[in-house]
Amino acid sequence: LLTETTFWERKNTAHNVGLQGVTELLLRLEEIVNIKKGMETTEPKPFNSRLVVIGHSFGGAVLFTSLQQVLADRFIDSRSDKIFSDDAKGFGDLVVLINPAFEAMRFATLYDISQQACRRYFPSQLPRLAILTSKKDYATKYLFPTGRFFSTFFDSHTTLKRQQCTVDGPKDLYVKEGKADRNTVGHFEPYLTHKLVPSRSKLIRSSQFDYRQMQSAWSEQTYEGTFHFENSDLVHLGTTQPLNPYLNIQVDGKLIPDHNDIWGDSIISFIRDMIVLSTLPVKN
Repeated sequence: LLTETTFWERKNTAHNVGLQGVTELLLRLEEIVNIKKGMETTEPKPFNSRLVVIGHSFGGAVLFTSLQQVLADRFIDSRSDKIFSDDAKGFGDLVVLINPAFEAMRFATLYDISQQACRRYFPSQLPRLAILTSKKDYATKYLFPTGRFFSTFFDSHTTLKRQQCTVDGPKDLYVKEGKADRNTVGHFEPYLTHKLVPSRSKLIRSSQFDYRQMQSAWSEQTYEGTFHFENSDLVHLGTTQPLNPYLNIQVDGKLIPDHNDIWGDSIISFIRDMIVLSTLPVKN
């Protein structure tokens, strides 16, 4: 128990590594992929070059730390000559974090800018960041906030007024910084956007299944609607715009039973579909 709750050095190392070297590494990888795509312009081969990064636990903290500012910059896209609206850009094709071990406060910037003015997203908007946290991940649910209680004991916090985007319009959201600083992003209810639950009946896909049908259905999501994957259902919680590119998903314990047992068939199927959805060229 003492080992699990005294994780400060491991956590600090994760964030330091993310800030110092991983950002540069990831951006260089993205540059390679972009050059490869550029070389395919005469004979387009859209499925040859993809970039998807996945991080688990403190690996998720490394990835998020390294990409947080990149994601924020690309969401805002503050080019001086920008005179049009466009989809929110991300890093590569998709970033996936599974049971990530970092506090919800670090997610606040992305949550706030994606909620600002409850902006609408174009039907072509694809997911850019998917955070999956199991309800039964007790390491991040109980041990993480226990350790953070001691490491943040002398920190000062306040209550912030933010907003949720509901079907009836903006709704005031009061965020307690103390709780956001102690609890992980996947166990901080105010920032949750979806829940992932087992499907009541498994979808049987034919050999002729067209992923563009899934892309089309994704663009038509609604508040508190349910999007059916092969073995799981993604339920929108009604607190963000349906096509918000940042998904903070609470996962049913039947799909991810604990902190480390993350590669069940249903999760593999879900992530596979998210990757295809995010990398499939949008049909004009």
